Amino acid sequence: MSRSITDHKDLMDWAKEVNLGNYKSVCDLQDIFARSDEKALKTFFLDAVKYDRELIVFAINKAMGQERMFEFVKAWARGQAEIVIRDNDKALDARFDELNEARRVFDLEKETIAKEKRDLEIDRDRLSMSCLKKQDQIANLYETQIKLYTQINELESDNEMLASANEKLSQFESHIQRLLKAA
Repeated sequence: MSRSITDHKDLMDWAKEVNLGNYKSVCDLQDIFARSDEKALKTFFLDAVKYDRELIVFAINKAMGQERMFEFVKAWARGQAEIVIRDNDKALDARFDELNEARRVFDLEKETIAKEKRDLEIDRDRLSMSCLKKQDQIANLYETQIKLYTQINELESDNEMLASANEKLSQFESHIQRLLKAA
């Protein structure tokens, strides 16, 4: 018997033959398995659906022994792990991209806030300077007002003195006129 397993159907037929016990010699089935390309066998095994894969595992264990069966199970487990890792990598990459986008948005917002803060600080400083100038102007106006009040008080005082002097002059003039009329 010189046949070998060349596709998934051949592998399933071989597994059914082993598991059903419809064979003349275990050695013939072992030879068929051994003559087949191991890489192709693993590919057929990995591509098999769950129930076919279980049938193949039992057949390999029965005909080829646990060690060979573990090689195939290990290959399947490695493939499943690679799928999980690949999916996790995709999820992590997507999450990393989301975080990078969030970081980019955060940095833009941070720059905007920093610019607004600088603008507000400039406005505050400008208003502080303006306020100080206004305070100086108010202080100068207050001093000027006090000087004017002082001058007004002095002028009122002078005016009162002039009015009093004018009154005295009027009285003196009236007195002189009376004296001139009497003389």
